Amino acid sequence: MDAARKRTRTRARTPTPSKKPRTVAPTPGEVAAYFDANVFGHIARRDRVIEADAANLLAAAKDGRVRVLVSTDDIDEIADGFEEHPEEATEKLRVLAQLTDFERNVLRPLFELLPEDVQAFAERRPLGSRRVDRATGRRVAARVAQWITSGNVPPEYRRALDEFRQGKLDFASGLQNSTPEILEVWKAVQKRIEDATGKKVRQIPFEQYRGPMASRFIAALVKRFGWQKAFRRRSIAELRQTVRLVDVYGELSAAFAYAQTFEGRKAQPSDSPDMRHAAIATCARVFVTHDKKLRRLVERAAIGVEVVDLPEFIERYVRRKPPGE
Repeated sequence: MDAARKRTRTRARTPTPSKKPRTVAPTPGEVAAYFDANVFGHIARRDRVIEADAANLLAAAKDGRVRVLVSTDDIDEIADGFEEHPEEATEKLRVLAQLTDFERNVLRPLFELLPEDVQAFAERRPLGSRRVDRATGRRVAARVAQWITSGNVPPEYRRALDEFRQGKLDFASGLQNSTPEILEVWKAVQKRIEDATGKKVRQIPFEQYRGPMASRFIAALVKRFGWQKAFRRRSIAELRQTVRLVDVYGELSAAFAYAQTFEGRKAQPSDSPDMRHAAIATCARVFVTHDKKLRRLVERAAIGVEVVDLPEFIERYVRRKPPGE
């Protein structure tokens, strides 16, 4: 056996992050679903859901047939509405609290998980938990209960919400400013196709564009977190194959960028929470949202999560047992 093979075999014994999707595993007989923030409002208003189905959904969450996952991004997005629509925000949080077990089902924020995952990959360590610990979950539950009771968020939390709002604006600006890089990737893909076929190409299908663009966004992410040195011996391609959440981030970024650059979609402040929801939803089996445009982008990105609206979710998983169970 030559030296190169020996080195390869030695490295293979070093613990690395699992290539399997790192999700929050449901117990037998239940389906794990991530609810977009807009869904809680529709349930509160009984919009797109009748009273009986709302009651059945609550019962399914209580008896373990459905496990409703939420993220701290979910909660921050709802809390951001207190300033202009306090009653609506209160009712959304009330529904969220009724459906969610805070000690088991609160997911950590995407932009806390991403740098940890990149570092774990670089250091060949297992990935960390997707969820907050039980003690943090209890604190989140107490905070949400306080907001529901008071109908507002305290002044000390407003700074966090200001950062949340600024993050939305920065993300939209970042997508707009990425247009030159997007076009650069487009031209490279165009040239490769034209060289291979000998024909001029005017429109590139997303499937041929997604890989190079996703890798470009992930490389920017690595640079943002300052992990360039860690990649002297490991590649972005290996990162994408190994760390699911980072790959999802790249695929979604490519889908958003393609729609903006080639299909006339305008970047919006809501793109940032939309991206976060869609990415963190891959910790579940099902992503429930009423945003049709977001659903189209998530389905195009093909990130391995079933996307449905609330009536579809109730029909498939509440009124009858999940398929295959």
